[in-house]
Amino acid sequence: MLFLILASAAIMVIVEAPPLVKKKRWKDLRVFSGFLLVGVTLGMVLVFRLPFPNPTPLIEGIFKPVTEAFFGKG
Repeated sequence: MLFLILASAAIMVIVEAPPLVKKKRWKDLRVFSGFLLVGVTLGMVLVFRLPFPNPTPLIEGIFKPVTEAFFGKG
């Protein structure tokens, strides 16, 4: 499975990166690289069954006060 993740990432780089470099789209290349890095990292976390924190409490902590401000407590 690890090989599949790395091979997929390599194919994506081979297909997507050269046109971005040729057109000098450096910002797009940085965004592409960032998303690819996040995806490969999360894939490795799943493959190796590493503990990964659940983001739900953080999201609730951010949006609960905003929701209560607009819609009231409920």
